[in-house]
Amino acid sequence: MTSKATLLWAAAVIVALTGGFVSGVWAGAKTEQDTLADLLERADLTTDCQSQIDLAVRDVISNWQGGPPPSP
Repeated sequence: MTSKATLLWAAAVIVALTGGFVSGVWAGAKTEQDTLADLLERADLTTDCQSQIDLAVRDVISNWQGGPPPSP
C-alpha cells in the first residue's frame, strides 16, 4: 500500500470516528432533553413553579449564547 493510500484510509477512519462521536453526542443530548421535557410535563407543578423553571432555562440559554439576561 502506498503512502497516499494509507493517508486516505487514515483520513477516512478519522472522519468516520468523528461522525460517529458527533452522532452519539447528539443522540444522547436529544434523549436527555426529551426525558426532561417528559418529566416536567408529568410533574404536578404550580404555575409559579413552572414560570420559575421557564425563566431559569431561558437564563441558562441566554448565558450560554452570551446575550443579556432575559427580563422577568
